[in-house]
Amino acid sequence: MNILITGGCGFIGSYLVRRLIDLKNISRIVVLDIKDCEYGDVDFIRIDIRDKNIAYIMHNIDIVIHLAALIDVRESVLNPSLYHDVNVNGTLNILDSCIKNHVNKIIFTSSAAVYGNPMYLPIDEKHPLNPLSPYGASKAASELYISAYHYSYDIDAVIFRLFNVYGYGQSSKYAGVIKIFMENALKNRPLEIFGDGFQTRDFIYVEDVIDAIVKSMKMDIDFNIFNIGSGKSLSINNLAKAFSKILGRELKTIHSKPRKGDIRHSYANIDKAKKILGWVPKTSIEDGLRRMLEKYVKESLDS
Repeated sequence: MNILITGGCGFIGSYLVRRLIDLKNISRIVVLDIKDCEYGDVDFIRIDIRDKNIAYIMHNIDIVIHLAALIDVRESVLNPSLYHDVNVNGTLNILDSCIKNHVNKIIFTSSAAVYGNPMYLPIDEKHPLNPLSPYGASKAASELYISAYHYSYDIDAVIFRLFNVYGYGQSSKYAGVIKIFMENALKNRPLEIFGDGFQTRDFIYVEDVIDAIVKSMKMDIDFNIFNIGSGKSLSINNLAKAFSKILGRELKTIHSKPRKGDIRHSYANIDKAKKILGWVPKTSIEDGLRRMLEKYVKESLDS
């Protein structure tokens, strides 16, 4: 099996590539990214996903895992045209390249941002799409194009709507509260909480996300959309308490004004992924934070 991964040098991509290297049924891994990274026995090509030359790169590829995207919600509000160009036009270029090369399957990482303010909880995959930002709109538009290409050109497609993914190496732009809390906790700084802290989110550890992607690679899925989250709501106040628990000391918190446009509550219904993929998240928030902490400590000792 030959796999091509866009955005393979990014947060989720780096975990995925390292996992795939260890799988015995993968013959070739090709990583596309606009920044450099080293993985050893992996073909790396530095290229923008909008580049038409990608069509020549996809020869003999069986599955494309499309992770590459701009992810900063606030930046998307300031520059919506850029987010449309990279995220939507980039996805179209990937799809066109798949069709030209008879690629069997595309796996796409979308976002819970496509849902906007939830009309009900937990959010299932039938929930109406109502993105509140150009970033969310770009993910929703990409989903629709993938669906259209599936029905028009008979390419198998799996769409994962990721909730708040966290783990060592994550960008502060992506589910950034955990990274910011971790950095402040290690520097004995107070944890800043916007608003009353009773707002909730669904945090999912990155290795659990990788489990879902790998399962979907191995399965015969014509077309489907899955929520990938913990299936649990966690308040920001309780997240701060979890940090105190894993560090073994009480951390000071400060409350700032609520951020305009923040969703009050959000968590996923993951029954569909459990039933069809046989996927269940394995990592509790405490275990995930502990793993992050261990890697941050190791990083500080090595530097």
